[in-house]
Amino acid sequence: MKKRFAKIAMLLSVMLISSSLVACGTKKTETTTATGSTEPVTLKVFFSGEVKNMDKVVAEFEKRTKDTLNTKLDVTVIPSADYKEKLKLQMTAGEDMDLVFDASFLNLNTFAAQDAYTDLSTYFNNDKYPGLKKAFSTDYVAANKILGKSIAIPITSSYTDIAGLMIRKDLREKYGLGPITNDEELVKYFEAIKANDPTITPISIGGARGFYQLMGENYEDPLRTVKAGGFNVLLSPDYKTVTNVYTAGDSDEILAKNAGTKDTTDLLIKQYTQFAALSKYAEKDSISVASPDAYQLFVSGKAGAHDSEISGFTGMRDTLKKSVPTAELEFYAYNPLIRNMEKGAIVSEYKAWNFLAIPASSKKADSAMKFMDWIFQSQANHDLFELGIENEDWIAVGDDQFKLPDTAPANQYSFPGFELTWNSNYTRTNSSVPAEVKKYLDYQANPDSFIYSELAGFTFDNSSLKTEIASTDALYQSIYKPLQHGIVANPAETLKKNNADSSKVGLNTIRAEVKKQVQAFLDKKNAK
Repeated sequence: MKKRFAKIAMLLSVMLISSSLVACGTKKTETTTATGSTEPVTLKVFFSGEVKNMDKVVAEFEKRTKDTLNTKLDVTVIPSADYKEKLKLQMTAGEDMDLVFDASFLNLNTFAAQDAYTDLSTYFNNDKYPGLKKAFSTDYVAANKILGKSIAIPITSSYTDIAGLMIRKDLREKYGLGPITNDEELVKYFEAIKANDPTITPISIGGARGFYQLMGENYEDPLRTVKAGGFNVLLSPDYKTVTNVYTAGDSDEILAKNAGTKDTTDLLIKQYTQFAALSKYAEKDSISVASPDAYQLFVSGKAGAHDSEISGFTGMRDTLKKSVPTAELEFYAYNPLIRNMEKGAIVSEYKAWNFLAIPASSKKADSAMKFMDWIFQSQANHDLFELGIENEDWIAVGDDQFKLPDTAPANQYSFPGFELTWNSNYTRTNSSVPAEVKKYLDYQANPDSFIYSELAGFTFDNSSLKTEIASTDALYQSIYKPLQHGIVANPAETLKKNNADSSKVGLNTIRAEVKKQVQAFLDKKNAK
């Protein structure tokens, strides 16, 4: 019988493989000491983004583990904008690094192809590492292999982060409107803002994401339409055969192969057409607005809605209240199935977005994994790095919630948990989250909300298609932002022209390879 998982995960994303770097480092024999040794070990750890006052948490960790791990942390934090390139340079130079943050949108796939990271498979499901065994199930580890290898620790607390809009609830109620339950009611809200207060922009959108995905995908059978190599792949009703491989702007002849399914037209054309209709509600020249500026427009009280994942709710609400103390937020999920919190609405493949890896050149893999094992051995250990010092940086509320002190200390700890601590076994929700938002958070943590993807474990290998992918991607990137911001008058025509141009430089070669690889994956899977 085919094994199914009602597990949590995100929709299949393609892991593109690049080989632009030279091989980074060579594997070396472990020389670290065992847990309980008195010989000190210093781990060089690299994170991306903004970290505040981590020194005190590191000091507390070293104090708690002096007689056991006796491990010191030498933490380097690199700005997000620079991290990808600096990590490349440091890996190429063989710089001393023992634990590094990485992801598929950074360098993970490149380094995986070069065997630049240490194989971590022996550390999972191992009684010598009870914290890791507890936090990383066999299925979870297997689903997060990169090119078939366990070369990174998957870090996530939930395998989706519901995308949608933050809405000014106070403005909606001020204009006499009821709760927003569909896109038509959303437009009425935008119109009400324009009619009542022209100084407020109905929706602020950043240059990078634009409108993002207001119209959520809503397939009749979401398991049949999966993603691979930048294409939609339609499977047969028994999920054993690829029946179509299609993308934005394809001909009617290609789309006709989808007859008999709900997905008979190109959803991207529908979406971009919707964006064009909504562009009048966004900032003027939104394509030139930096994402931080779009965010600031909203939290300063000068916009009625802003694109965000639900995990950003509390921070956005609290920042907004500093400018508009009477403001209230609510969340509008893009996908109508998720909006209604239906069972099995999210196709999943049990994957994380973010990872920690150990460079193959490091001699301290054992110590690095013992440090990670310590974090996941208990809620208290985890909370130290996730939230900071208890009763100073945060206060426990029950077993699974927390609140911040009334007056935050000057040295308040702040750390992006997705780089180190996120795990579904250890989650605390801010107790100030409204009940409706809490329902969404509970929904995205509920296994019944997900269906395990038929392509879970599949990774598209584009190593033989670098020229074709570079050429087609360059063409698509030239129209992507204008489409996302709704400033293309005729999206259907633009996408069809882009498709025709892309077909001249390899689009159909990529299409054929996607079909070939997906079918081979399905054949192997069904042969078991």
